[in-house]
Amino acid sequence: MNPKARLRRIKENALNKSFYRFVFSFIAVIAGVLLFILIVGVGSGVQ
Repeated sequence: MNPKARLRRIKENALNKSFYRFVFSFIAVIAGVLLFILIVGVGSGVQ
């Protein structure tokens, strides 16, 4: 395999990794916000 193709594969691999990390953190943020809203809603509902 020539070096150029290898470099491209490494670049794609890094891109995939950062993309998955971005998606995971995005989902985590959404889950956190939903949980926060749920807790606040339950807390205000109890009072």
